[in-house]
Amino acid sequence: MKLVEASQDNAKGLTMIEIIVAMAILSVIAGLGFWVSLEFYKTYNLDSEFNILTSALRKVRNLSMTNFNESAHGIYIEPNRYVIFQGSSYVARNQSFDEIYEPLSVNFSGIGEAVFSQLSGDSSASGTIKINYETKNRQVFINYDGKIDW
Repeated sequence: MKLVEASQDNAKGLTMIEIIVAMAILSVIAGLGFWVSLEFYKTYNLDSEFNILTSALRKVRNLSMTNFNESAHGIYIEPNRYVIFQGSSYVARNQSFDEIYEPLSVNFSGIGEAVFSQLSGDSSASGTIKINYETKNRQVFINYDGKIDW
């Protein structure tokens, strides 16, 4: 019987090719994880701004319905900001009561101005406000009865 001696060919360890393949697999997994987390961030950012806008609209309507400062209240929407104001229109408003919201990364389109009537809460405008963040968007609907929906 012949005894087999261990040689360096049977040495245990990783070859350079195995290490490169493992690094490539980890890189692909990390890359996919980055894109997935970026999409979650975009959705979160859009939903957050949507919730803030709908809360602002409800606040404006409630201020008008409770006849706060015996005045109507409204919201004026520009592409990169919106203003909550007191008065019968944005032009005729009392600027000392303005609340300006300037989100960093979303854009608005649709209705430019909506004023809610005192006590009744009826709206001067009916239509859609669109919130856009890159390729994602959400919509808020307002009707003449002052109903705010999405």
